[in-house]
Amino acid sequence: MSGLEDGEHVNSEKYPRRFGKDLVILDVDTRPWNNTNPANMSYITWGRTNHYLYSQIHGYDYKFVQAPLPAEDLHYTWVKVPAIREVLKSNYKFIVFIDSDALFPHLKIPLEYLIDYWNITSDIALAVGLAQPDKINFDRFHHKQTDNTGFMVVQNIPAAHDLFKDWDECPTDVKYKDCSHWKKIRLHEQNAYSDYIRYDYADVVRELPCDEVNGWSQHRSINGGHCSGQLVRHQVNTSFPLVLLRICTCVLYLICIAPFTRLTSLRVGGQTAHGPKCGWSDCRSLNARSRAGSYGQMDR
Repeated sequence: MSGLEDGEHVNSEKYPRRFGKDLVILDVDTRPWNNTNPANMSYITWGRTNHYLYSQIHGYDYKFVQAPLPAEDLHYTWVKVPAIREVLKSNYKFIVFIDSDALFPHLKIPLEYLIDYWNITSDIALAVGLAQPDKINFDRFHHKQTDNTGFMVVQNIPAAHDLFKDWDECPTDVKYKDCSHWKKIRLHEQNAYSDYIRYDYADVVRELPCDEVNGWSQHRSINGGHCSGQLVRHQVNTSFPLVLLRICTCVLYLICIAPFTRLTSLRVGGQTAHGPKCGWSDCRSLNARSRAGSYGQMDR
């Protein structure tokens, strides 16, 4: 997959031209991205660095949004929904959201190829992977395997705006009765989407195989299923391939990022947040429901 000329792409009939800056890879978190010693990175920093390097390799835009805490009665993971809803107001054709603990394990494979491979056509607003087929990952009303919202491909079409509005407002119970059940109960916004939103928007959403965009190489579910994270992988083990990927990421970090990173104070949600300020960072207040305060965790 190397040696492409500008504007050319490999093996993609639907998307023969590079997306370039029409596609953004998006990280959203309540935790800052501090200037970190690459010899002692957290798994969160490994993930964000992987996302940034992947975007630079293929010419995509990259944004890290440090979101304020949501309303007190919502779990931290809900912040991704209003953040994506806000980014949809921009001119990006695609928004690819990925959790901080997930990686692109094959840095050579571009999203033009993957979006073609997953058959994300012009009418698809959202593509999201199935969750691992474990006991808790089935919705309340249809007992269907839930979706894992740790990796999402959002296409900027009108249906996407409607979908994320309904998802963002789901916990109010105005449109979806008892969606407030998932305000803080695990798995929060993920189960709200799986219980309600995906059924209302069935014609414009696509579910991706768990084995491709979820899990890790050693995963085995209690039901015998296997989600190995072939194309998007979660960092939950220290297997040799993951260690090797971390080493490669560390080297690239030292070459490409560390020399240009400096700590800067940014105004976020009425508070001063400290994090890396680079040309590739974009920290802003996104959630009108947010309260000012200290920053929390995104862990489920």
